[in-house]
Amino acid sequence: AAYPVDALAFAAPAVEAGGRLLTDETTGNLRTLVEGEDWPIAIDDRIDMYPSEVVDDYLTVLHADDGWESVLDAWDVAVVVWEVTRPLADELATSREWETVYTDGTWLVACRQGSPSCAALAGPAG
Repeated sequence: AAYPVDALAFAAPAVEAGGRLLTDETTGNLRTLVEGEDWPIAIDDRIDMYPSEVVDDYLTVLHADDGWESVLDAWDVAVVVWEVTRPLADELATSREWETVYTDGTWLVACRQGSPSCAALAGPAG
């Protein structure tokens, strides 16, 4: 799939409000390349550089296995940009803690309900 350029642009106010972004590892790498340390991401595609516990947690989220919510809590994730065909997208859509605020049919943006990051997406642009 192509990079989620529009979804990332939509999510930008949430990240600028101080929220940590979770996206897949390839898109995380794009954000690191483009924004450097200005965009706090949860993981990127340098998987071999992360401790095995972080990789295991990422796989839990990637597959939406039991405990994915705990990983997002532990990582202090406030906004998620995720491909709609992956299992986590369904979990986010039915979660009481997360609100899907954008979708383009390929990618979605979800934010943690009641967070400053979610409030930032509810402004004039959202």
